[in-house]
Amino acid sequence: MQSWKMHRWTADQNQLMRFAIRPKVSEERASYGRGRDLSSPTRCDVSLMRQIERQPRWVGIPARVFAFTILLTLLSFAVALLISILGTIVYSQIEHVAPNLVFAYKHIAFPIALSVGAVVLMVSLVVEIQNYRQNKILAAIERTATLNH
Repeated sequence: MQSWKMHRWTADQNQLMRFAIRPKVSEERASYGRGRDLSSPTRCDVSLMRQIERQPRWVGIPARVFAFTILLTLLSFAVALLISILGTIVYSQIEHVAPNLVFAYKHIAFPIALSVGAVVLMVSLVVEIQNYRQNKILAAIERTATLNH
């Protein structure tokens, strides 16, 4: 019966931890494939697979940035629209005029949502690029430590 051990690794204490269940392997069996030719399609090294899967990918950066930007832009539009409609209704009650809700859409909520969207796009792009670079450097450090081990 093979025992299973939970391994976890983190790039930083503040980042999300990724969990993977891997079989617990003795040191003798873990070092079995090291030093061999890995170009053969029939032979695969488990430690090499772990290194490959930990390398950060830049492909997900634009998808995460645009999804986060669209989400926060829509959220800011909804909040700005709610506040501008309430403000328009309060203004119309004070001045005893009909509420102009088109003004709330066109001149208050939409420009606020566009400006918030632009800021979120820039900030999330900078944060994602910094995160990618940090994960890339940490993966390289981990790879060198694994190869030297």
